[in-house]
Amino acid sequence: MSFAHLAGVRFRNVKRLLVSLSILCTLSYLISVMSYNSESRLSEYILDELYKRYTDSRLEAGFPDREIICKEYFGFLHTVHSDWKIRSFDNQQSLLSKNVEIKESIRHLRMYTQCFLNMDYSIDDINLPATEDRLFPFLTMDLPTFTRWDGSIVREFPCLDDSLNACGNTVSADEENQYRSFWGNIKNSMNGKGLVISIANIGVDETKRLLKTLRLLGNQLPIQLVHKGDLHYILMAELVAVARNDLIIEIDGKLQSIGYPQDIWFVNTEPCLKPEALKLFKRYSNKWLAAMFNSFEEMILLDTDTVLFVDPIHMFETPEYSESGTHFFRDRPIAEFVKKSDVTLYRQLLPSLKERSLLGIPSTSKYTLQNPFFKSQRKHMMESGLVVINRRQYLDGLLISTFLQLWEETSSPFHGDKELFWLGQAISGKGRYKFNKNVAGAIGILRKDEKEGTEYICSTQIAHFNDEYKLLWINGGLKNCKLPAWNYDFKKKKAIRKKYNSVENVKKHYQLPVVFDGAIIPPDYSNKSYHKTTKEKLKNGFLRDVNLGCAGYTWCAYNSLDSPEGKVLRFDETESQKINNIIEVWNSK
Repeated sequence: MSFAHLAGVRFRNVKRLLVSLSILCTLSYLISVMSYNSESRLSEYILDELYKRYTDSRLEAGFPDREIICKEYFGFLHTVHSDWKIRSFDNQQSLLSKNVEIKESIRHLRMYTQCFLNMDYSIDDINLPATEDRLFPFLTMDLPTFTRWDGSIVREFPCLDDSLNACGNTVSADEENQYRSFWGNIKNSMNGKGLVISIANIGVDETKRLLKTLRLLGNQLPIQLVHKGDLHYILMAELVAVARNDLIIEIDGKLQSIGYPQDIWFVNTEPCLKPEALKLFKRYSNKWLAAMFNSFEEMILLDTDTVLFVDPIHMFETPEYSESGTHFFRDRPIAEFVKKSDVTLYRQLLPSLKERSLLGIPSTSKYTLQNPFFKSQRKHMMESGLVVINRRQYLDGLLISTFLQLWEETSSPFHGDKELFWLGQAISGKGRYKFNKNVAGAIGILRKDEKEGTEYICSTQIAHFNDEYKLLWINGGLKNCKLPAWNYDFKKKKAIRKKYNSVENVKKHYQLPVVFDGAIIPPDYSNKSYHKTTKEKLKNGFLRDVNLGCAGYTWCAYNSLDSPEGKVLRFDETESQKINNIIEVWNSK
């Protein structure tokens, strides 16, 4: 057989293959278009029909009409497309759908929360269990198990409100509650104020340190430690011992007994999750289980490496919380940006005009639309090591935030869970949330660089202050570096090797307690769209210095000596003594 003949055979085979691939692509395209047109725009179609039917005749009060709208929306949904479902969490997208499936899913969730959480309708001819199974496919709709420090077990929301006013309505399957939504029952069962910490076997050491500082501060709020069956019972016993037993610690050279044993509860959310869904909740995602399944009406959600410098009850007394039922804290004003397409997607997830008109959802506020994310594409707005929120008021946003975390398209633009707290509220239609006035600062040893004309602080901690510049809390623990990064840094960074000479010296330095004598809160450039140069940052702002170690987690805050725009704080003797006492207790063995 000649070479030319072989070439011809191969050419014909390649041609057939290309034709086959073309046919397959065309079929795939047509199937995708059909699916895209019939399913991906379903909520839009239903809203269009309802809008035409009801907006002209709707009463001013609107509530009877809104109940009908809720009934018809979900009735249409089940009738027109009986197999409807929310977008899966496997990060696979059908051809042409792009982000439409996410928009569709968010609209279903928002309609559900508006109808069955905010307005609490119990529409008996809507199959709520079936609807909730479609909306929350990862949940069993069972409650978590609450185990108190003394071993007593509660299989419903425990009554932790001292006033007892909120304890008469607990989640149950009685006749009165059978037509109410699962999350509606949970909302009506919340009671009291408390601290919530997401925990697993990893993080126990930091939680022990946190418990000791809470005792020093005189905390009397109950604490719920939320896990998903991944907290060993021996470690639970150790946590109870730190929280409840006599605690004698050397403070300022003297042994002191610390009172205030803590009322701690272990909340096991494993019964709430289908077995295949356990893998969805890891690292940052676990915080959403803690946010959803604790029993408090008013919650302070804490990271294990958060350290408070005020009695936690104070966080419920701030002007921000008193005004809005939330207090969110601002991140470092770092000049890092998200893509314009990410901002566009989130803008499209906000409530539409038709939804607002039909269900009375307020227009998205200027407070949201003019913030640094929407206005300037800023990546870092919120620091979520401590979140204060009234869950009864804002549960719908917390549910939506959870979904935003689980979809890669909506979580990947950000670092961890931070921005999803406020974005979930904005997308749910709740725009009253409030941020702290001051941006985050650095806390540590104040230094000057006369040559550059700046004073600065370099540390791994991120600090938060109120309007009067009182230190409220920090994130990052109270060691020079909370990470076991000494081997990595010594190997990778010449500056670290030169300064410390050995891995052992690096490790010793990292594990030493921090030393504070002041703080710097840089100027707020967060609503500026331009990128500042390194030289400009050195004058006023934050700059990461990877040569200072801790796996690149060391940040320096600068303030110009010539034209200071930030705030430099020097702690007085009383404040310094209080801070040092907390440092000693946190670092105690």
